[in-house]
Amino acid sequence: MKKIHFNVIDSTNTYLEKNFRKLPNPCAVYADIQTVGKGRLNRRWDSGAGGLWFSVLFKNPLLPPPVLQRICSIVSVEILMELTDEKGFGLKWPNDIYFKDKKISGCLQKNIFSGSETACIVGTGININNTIPEELTDKGISLKMITGKEYDCSEILNIILINIERELKDFDEKNLISRYRGYSIIKPGSKVSVRRFEDEMVLVGEVLEHPMDDIKIRIGNEIFIYKSGDITLKEW
Repeated sequence: MKKIHFNVIDSTNTYLEKNFRKLPNPCAVYADIQTVGKGRLNRRWDSGAGGLWFSVLFKNPLLPPPVLQRICSIVSVEILMELTDEKGFGLKWPNDIYFKDKKISGCLQKNIFSGSETACIVGTGININNTIPEELTDKGISLKMITGKEYDCSEILNIILINIERELKDFDEKNLISRYRGYSIIKPGSKVSVRRFEDEMVLVGEVLEHPMDDIKIRIGNEIFIYKSGDITLKEW
């Protein structure tokens, strides 16, 4: 997979969105620092030196975008587990990675439809050696904070990209779903607090099935099905 490196960039996702037509497929862009790094819901993602900030471009993909995003997050969580031999990592629906109760990685998907061309961009940010802002230390964590070791971000990226390509070549949907469910923090029976975007209401309910593209929740005597773009999970 071709890799493009920047010392500093506004956003690796934005770069691919602007230049996808002239880039090979697939292609990865990574940066030492992002000045306008973003997470889900347009939230700012602190992307300072020492972290791994990268995006992967899939042009005219054969697999649906949610599956491509799932592949990227599963590969990333498995690499983190291998690097640390820790059991505390998990995926919070839809694709964030947590270590115990703190976030270490976020994943953001952007779909492009331009005439006969389509593209899916999956951006990933992983806290590796970077310093977590003091106001976020109760919510965020880095790999270095977990193990006390420094890591080579480019080496970790190479392993992730090799494994993404392997997943694409040997795609096995049943295996992917099984792994995703196995790493999932949100499981059937989980109690969750959700905030609905349509009316900003916060509701508490019980998850009925392993969430995939959507999540099924019983709230009171009613059952609701939400897409990840409908709600955000406040607590679980």
